[in-house]
Amino acid sequence: MKKAKQRQLLKLLTLLLIFVGLWSYFYNYTSKNSFVGISLAKANKTWRIRSIKNASAASQSQLKVGTRLLKVDQNNPANLTGVEQLLLVKKAKTLVIEKNHKVERIRLKKVSVTKAYYLLSVVSLFIIGGIIFLLQNSSGQQVEQNYFRLLSLLALGLVALVPSSLGNYLGRLVIISFISLLPVYLEKLLRVKGGSGRWTDCLKLWAIVNIGGYLLGLMVKLPYGWYYYINVGLFYLFLLVVAVMLGFYGVMKGTIACQVYSLNRKIIYAA
Repeated sequence: MKKAKQRQLLKLLTLLLIFVGLWSYFYNYTSKNSFVGISLAKANKTWRIRSIKNASAASQSQLKVGTRLLKVDQNNPANLTGVEQLLLVKKAKTLVIEKNHKVERIRLKKVSVTKAYYLLSVVSLFIIGGIIFLLQNSSGQQVEQNYFRLLSLLALGLVALVPSSLGNYLGRLVIISFISLLPVYLEKLLRVKGGSGRWTDCLKLWAIVNIGGYLLGLMVKLPYGWYYYINVGLFYLFLLVVAVMLGFYGVMKGTIACQVYSLNRKIIYAA
């Protein structure tokens, strides 16, 4: 029992150290960078604005979705690693666009998202408080360990959300890890007792591909389709996977509940 408590304490200290380290780094990054709020899509070797985030510098300008982007601070978008790898403009003071067959220069205002970062940090701290409560009352069962991992991912993911939207590579790595690993632990929690763990193996492989592919894409140039998947398609696939998982296990548990109810009725009538 003493060793189990020591392991739980070690897990908690590790989580807190990771949280404090990430929070400090992300706070420094967030406080120094403006929220441009432009995501891009590549079409026929040109870059166009795919979306404009609310409460961003771009939303306060004359920019519109579909506008062709020619330059970012005098640089060709194709030469900026943030644009190529994250499909968004990380930093910019001026943009050169093509509008109605005319070239225009747009100057962006500086927009801070530090308040949003504070808010998400507070929510993350509440989740860590829940983790501390969970570990204090833990009996060492596997299901509790899965809850611990799930909540830890959520706490770290919330802290990384704002810097990820600003184009921070580490922040994006945390978000991709969160999206990729959350279904793994969710599946373990939802799985009917005695059920197959094949889903878990498939989800683990999917997570390895996502995280490994993202890191590889930072080191070498990969096809545009991969960057579009990892920055856009991954989120929608994640929602689909979770929806299918909840529906599948919901039906299975409902079926088992009906079978148990029918069995109990037979036993009662037989008695």
